[in-house]
Amino acid sequence: MTKVLVLDESGTIDSSHKTEKYFVLGGLLYDLDNLDLIKSKLLPAFATYKDILNVNELKSNSLTSGKSRHNLIYGAALGVINNVSELTPIIYILDKSGSYVIREYNKKSFKYNKLLEFMIKDLITAKLINKGDELLLLLDHLDLSSDELINLKTWLPSNLSMVKRIEIGKSHEYIFLQAADLISGIPKLKGTTPRQIKEDPKVRLLSNCFLHVFPKSKAPLILSDNCE
Repeated sequence: MTKVLVLDESGTIDSSHKTEKYFVLGGLLYDLDNLDLIKSKLLPAFATYKDILNVNELKSNSLTSGKSRHNLIYGAALGVINNVSELTPIIYILDKSGSYVIREYNKKSFKYNKLLEFMIKDLITAKLINKGDELLLLLDHLDLSSDELINLKTWLPSNLSMVKRIEIGKSHEYIFLQAADLISGIPKLKGTTPRQIKEDPKVRLLSNCFLHVFPKSKAPLILSDNCE
């Protein structure tokens, strides 16, 4: 089976853990065979929300403003995502204070590669991906040099056989990346703990969410029935 993993980020992966403890990859996992069905459920609602706000795309930063209707639409959009049974929302939190495996790499693309590798292995452990599946990844645009972009697109397929392709897109062109942005933007990265993230009302809207902290040994936490 071919599965698709669409991801956006929140935070800065190569910042010091002393200034920003967490980095988040958030997004959606689904079977490619269900793509048309998912679009039929997701796109009309997102188009309506964009019309109400008179915007070209939905972004978590703008929807967390003090305007009540923005917060209402943020919650409504997450509710729509949660009600699409063919989607699995993903929140994967890197605890930089304990992730020495990630910190030892000095380039962004290397850090992304290793974190994606660990994430995929954790999704396999959680039985959301099977070892025999093929996996396609779509990532939101990243601020990387051309050499690092090449490394990001080629390293994982060369080292994890199930990963067949990695593409980079722009969120205004892909509704699924906008959905990923809304999910990755939920955790508050400063002055919080993974346990508090679990209790965030927006996380609680995603009842089928796979929420995992890496490294697990540093921050053991089961936040979803899908985690173990």
